Amino acid sequence: MEPLNQNEKPIQANEDQTEIDQEVDDELENAQSEVLVRSPIFYILFTLLGLLLVSIGVGIYLTYPFSTKVKGTWENPELNMVLTSKSTSWTAELTNYQEVDGYTLLYKGKWQANGINIYDSTNVKVQIILDKSKISENEIKKLEKKSPLYTTIKNSAKVLQLEYTEKGLKQVYHKTSVDNFFHFSLEPVLSRKKEQVLYLNHSYFSDERLPFKLINE
Repeated sequence: MEPLNQNEKPIQANEDQTEIDQEVDDELENAQSEVLVRSPIFYILFTLLGLLLVSIGVGIYLTYPFSTKVKGTWENPELNMVLTSKSTSWTAELTNYQEVDGYTLLYKGKWQANGINIYDSTNVKVQIILDKSKISENEIKKLEKKSPLYTTIKNSAKVLQLEYTEKGLKQVYHKTSVDNFFHFSLEPVLSRKKEQVLYLNHSYFSDERLPFKLINE
C-alpha cells in the first residue's frame, strides 16, 4: 500500500481557487462591459429628463408671473401713472390727466405672456373718470349726452365715468385698439420682486422705457 501524497489536496485546492477567481474576473468583466454598453442610454435618458424638466419649468414660469410676479401696485412718478395688477388683469390710472384737476384717465386690460419676463396686453379699455366737484357743471352736462364716441359706465352724484368706443379710440388715438401700447418687461429676471422694475415700452408714452417701481404688494 502506497503512502498518501500530502501535496495532492493543496494542488486540487489551488486549482479550485483559480477557477473561482477566473469566474469572478469574468463576471466583473461582463458587468463592466454591460455598464459601458448601457452608459450612452443612461446619458440619453438623463438628457431627455433634463430637457423635460426645463420645459416644465419654463412653462410654469410663463404663467406663474400673472398671479405673483407682477401682482401689486407699481408707480411711475414721471408719467404720474399707477398700475395695479391683480391675477390676469391690470389697471393703469393717471390722475389729474394733462394737469386737469378732477380728470382721471384709466386704462384696463389683461396680461398675455410673450416670453419669460415679457408681457403684452389684450382687451385694453380706455375710460375717463370725472370728479363732479372739480369739473365744471357745463362740461359734465355735455358729456352726459349720448355720443358715438363713448358709453356711460357710471353716473353718480360724485363721478361721471365714460368708456371710449372704437369710434372714440379712432378719433383720439387714430386706431381702434391700443393693446400694443402696453408692452412690459420685468427686469432683472432672477432678482427679488422688490428689486425688480416693470418697464413700459412704447413710444406713445415716451421714446425711452418707463420704469415702474413696486410700492405695494
